[in-house]
Amino acid sequence: MKLKYPVVSSILLLIFFITAQSFYSGYVRKKPTVNVAYSFKGFNRVAAFCAPMYEDDDTAANIPLLTGWGNYKFKITTKSDSAQIYFNQGLSMYYSFHTIEAIASFTKATHLDPSSAMAWYGKSLAMGPTINYPNGYVPPKGAYEASIKAKLLKGNATPVEQALITAMEQRYSSDTTVSVKQLRTNYANAMHAVYTKYPDNVDVMTLYADALMLLHPWDLYAHDFTPRPWTPEIRSLLEKAIAISSKHPGANHYYIHTMEPSATPQLANGSAHLLDTLMPLVSHITHMPSHIYLRTGDFERGIKDNDVAIAGFNIYQKQYAPVMNGFGLYVAHNMHLKLACAQMAGAYGTASTTADKLKKSIPADYLGMKGADGNFVQSIYMEPAITAIRFGKWDDAIKAKPVDSLPYASLLAHFARGIAWSAKGDAAKARQELKLLDTKMRDTSLRARMDNFSTALESATVARLILLGVIADREKQYASAIAFLRKAVDTEDKITYGEPRDWPLPARQYLGQTLLKAGKNDEAIAVFKQDLVINPNNGWALNGLLQAYQSTGKTTALAATQLSLKNAWKLKDLPITTSVF
Repeated sequence: MKLKYPVVSSILLLIFFITAQSFYSGYVRKKPTVNVAYSFKGFNRVAAFCAPMYEDDDTAANIPLLTGWGNYKFKITTKSDSAQIYFNQGLSMYYSFHTIEAIASFTKATHLDPSSAMAWYGKSLAMGPTINYPNGYVPPKGAYEASIKAKLLKGNATPVEQALITAMEQRYSSDTTVSVKQLRTNYANAMHAVYTKYPDNVDVMTLYADALMLLHPWDLYAHDFTPRPWTPEIRSLLEKAIAISSKHPGANHYYIHTMEPSATPQLANGSAHLLDTLMPLVSHITHMPSHIYLRTGDFERGIKDNDVAIAGFNIYQKQYAPVMNGFGLYVAHNMHLKLACAQMAGAYGTASTTADKLKKSIPADYLGMKGADGNFVQSIYMEPAITAIRFGKWDDAIKAKPVDSLPYASLLAHFARGIAWSAKGDAAKARQELKLLDTKMRDTSLRARMDNFSTALESATVARLILLGVIADREKQYASAIAFLRKAVDTEDKITYGEPRDWPLPARQYLGQTLLKAGKNDEAIAVFKQDLVINPNNGWALNGLLQAYQSTGKTTALAATQLSLKNAWKLKDLPITTSVF
């Protein structure tokens, strides 16, 4: 793939979805960077989590009429059929989190019909944040200017268009003393007024739900799946929108984000199945079903969707070069979800290859990033070692090299090496790795936080407790091992939700295996069943249940588990007979 800008390496991939303003200010390109829509998130919110980078100069290019984005239409007041088509393209891209294409499309609509208030409205809308932008994101100056232009031209617009334009005036302000939080609140309140007046307009309710989600990005449920007070209204709006317009791209996209962290992600299966093919060349939309498939155990489908999504990105990038500035969201995040699905599916070949690609894509300079951003990059860098642990490739895990300048990566390397040495029966070396891991735990960089998300220290604590538990397990000190692993489970449960998860090796799978060794079969069954609630249809936990049922002689449950395993291990490409190696 040839990049438009030579300085942009193949993993702008990472900085585009993990870095915010503090990092980007130090990034140098051959042309000046102005009005950048800075990207999201802290190390643990890849999932979710990601924002493409927009530059004013990108809209100077003449974006073509793209294909593969479906046929959703929002009829606007315009004298130009071409402006209408580009408005439709822009809105579909906005609903898809394809910010670069959205802004460029709306901008072209303003060129085709400068008198169209809604074309300017669309440009203003798209320059605002999505839930993947930092909480403190400040839109470029052009966003406010476009909203004012729409206001000046709205006299000939329809009543609903006028209402949306009026609400947009609340999303931005020329007064720099108004806080981002206040602006988001003002906009949500304004959209509520529009919804009250037009309660059956599917775009109004979808945009209102969008505004509400921006008030609480990635904070819709507590750790025990209990909905936050604001979540039911968002869910209700989106379900109503889908009932009216079953193929609405925005409503179905946002519904997946609303339901994926819940106790009932399967309720979004309809949206996932629709988005598999609704907009086949729109990378993020085609990828989005994998968030549900990872939560419902349809790992094969999740892997496939991410491959198709990356192929769509490649097509768009050839048609409109600035799309490359969304590489992080449209390729790297897809690869990360694909890796998570492959690990859960027992597909070692796919997981290993994908993990290696992610690691090799990281430019050396980015490994020097600090704070939460740097911790995320370091976690990606260690994915091959984590994959080696997942599949019992001990010699590969031992090859993981700690680097003093990379505290979190080094900690994960010591974790991987400690697990491997313990599995190979060398307790002394395993304990030495634990000692080195403990040293890295004291590094203050692990405490870096972005927005309201978890820190690297929380995942590091899970790693430490699992290693302590595994060492004790191998020494047949089962009471101690169980105590350590229960603490690991409790700590893991408190990590903020994201897909892929911040910590990729479920602690319950280690705990359940140790409980089996200790002869506590009923407790092991309970632990494995709970893991299957969180990670449905995963063969690792089902293996544990199979062992427990074999030991207890529960033949009916044993037969059901054997049947479930056949489905769960469809992609398994090496022998796996336990919940953890």
